[in-house]
Amino acid sequence: MRVVGCIAVALVSCDEAAEAPSGPVTLDGPAVVTTRAYGPVEGAPRLLLGDGSEIEPTELIVEPAEVARAEGDVVIAVGPGDARVTVLSGADHFVWTLQVRPDVRAELVRPPEALVAGAREPLSATVLVGGVEADVPVTWSCQPADVCRMEGAVLETVGPGAGWLTAHAPGGAAAVHEFLVVAP
Repeated sequence: MRVVGCIAVALVSCDEAAEAPSGPVTLDGPAVVTTRAYGPVEGAPRLLLGDGSEIEPTELIVEPAEVARAEGDVVIAVGPGDARVTVLSGADHFVWTLQVRPDVRAELVRPPEALVAGAREPLSATVLVGGVEADVPVTWSCQPADVCRMEGAVLETVGPGAGWLTAHAPGGAAAVHEFLVVAP
């Protein structure tokens, strides 16, 4: 009889421990989170019980998938744009917005230091979006017109002097380089 009594007590204890925490659930954090990098989102809102203890969501729904996705209870930024994050906890649901605004940086690849007037130099640049190399178009410009001109991604030197070459990337990023053109 004693063994049966212990088993009954253990089952009651297990049932009590399995009960869901009670009290109101709230979403603690900003309604809009902005990140400048791809990967796990820092500063995402958390679910809290009335006593201030944090609980895990039962499900995260993130749309559109081109901007972010859920991996377990973590939101992962994967592309630029805005995503709607729905946090489910039992019968409760909460919504917050993720804005992915990656830093865009352009870097010239081996820019010329000095060229002879009349030279033609193919150019290239690397664009980093959120710290990751991206295959995005770059437009080129150079100044002044009496020193250089551009034909697509080819720099053509016109006359002697100092020139400024600029690679323009989407989002306003640019890389500028000064070079010298000498007489032939």
